[in-house]
Order: sequence, then structure tokens, then C-alpha cells
Amino acid sequence: MRTISLRLDAESDRMLRALCDRFEATQTDVVRKALESLANSATSTPGSLGLELGLVGAFASGSCGNAAGHSAAVKARLAERRRDERPAATDENRSGPASRGTRATRVPKP
Repeated sequence: MRTISLRLDAESDRMLRALCDRFEATQTDVVRKALESLANSATSTPGSLGLELGLVGAFASGSCGNAAGHSAAVKARLAERRRDERPAATDENRSGPASRGTRATRVPKP
């Protein structure tokens, strides 16, 4: 294992000590986890790499959208399906018998 020395200003030292206290970890553990986190966040995902390279939406498919708006389109279709499957509220449904899971109780007259 390799050893390095690190110079911290007062604010960075305060943050490091606070993180050590918060996670009950050594300074080495906190710095190592921070390095891992930074390395993972700098790694491109396939989706972000496709956007960076201009591959998303680069080819005309003839459909109404492309991969860049795929998530929003899926959410909109699911919301539309939920609306279509929901029973319509009519006066008959409102005044009918108690719905499932509820129990009608009689209040005695005084």
C-alpha cells in the first residue's frame, strides 16, 4: 500500500473531521470513499456517452419521438392508461353501497 501526504486548509480539515465523526470512520477511509465516489461519478453511462457522441436521436425512425424523450413518452402513456382504466365517477357509483374496505355503521336515533 502506498502512503501520501495531504495538505488541507482549515475549511477542508473541518469538513474531513466532520465526515469522520458522522460516519465513524478514519480519515483514510473517508478520503478513500471520496476518491471512489469521484471516480464513479466521472465514469460515463451508456446513455450519457450516447448523448455526448451525438448518437441519441441521430437517425430518423419515422416515429413521433426519439430516445432522448423516451422516458417522458413512457410516463405519459402509463398515465393515460391509468386514466382509461379508472372507473368513471357517476352519481350511481357515489350513492351506491359502501365500497370495499369500508363498513357502513348505523347510528341509533336518540
